[in-house]
Amino acid sequence: MTNQQDDLLVKELGKVGELGGRIGGGAAGAIGGAMGAKFAAKFLPTEQHRHEMTVGRDVAAVLTAVTSFLAKEGRIADDAEAGTSTCPKISAILKSGFLQMNPTLVHVEVIAAEANACTLLVSAAAKEGLIKQHSAEKAVRRVVAFLETLG
Repeated sequence: MTNQQDDLLVKELGKVGELGGRIGGGAAGAIGGAMGAKFAAKFLPTEQHRHEMTVGRDVAAVLTAVTSFLAKEGRIADDAEAGTSTCPKISAILKSGFLQMNPTLVHVEVIAAEANACTLLVSAAAKEGLIKQHSAEKAVRRVVAFLETLG
């Protein structure tokens, strides 16, 4: 987990705090909620989860399907937000954890490729407080379940 990715999770938690503050206290509550969430998030540990799997499809088909799935489930992150990789990858911010309220950064990287199969590393990271939501693990399981439908 790079500082850049950690900062992205802090920013995304600030958006959640802003929404909660706006609901409870209008515009002033939104500002306070965002600031408070960002401040607290800087001190929270980042939990990570990874899963490696092989999919019986070519790389282009898998990346196209994964991009569509991640865009539907969340927001695609660009390389400036998620970091670069030497392997082909797609990254997104998905909502995960209890009530789908915890922003989770997910990466799907192609680590090996053959003519009709590719090996993927699905990894996720999320900020976790005292009560663990297992957001990263849940997000990885969601993506893996989708990838298993591809073959």
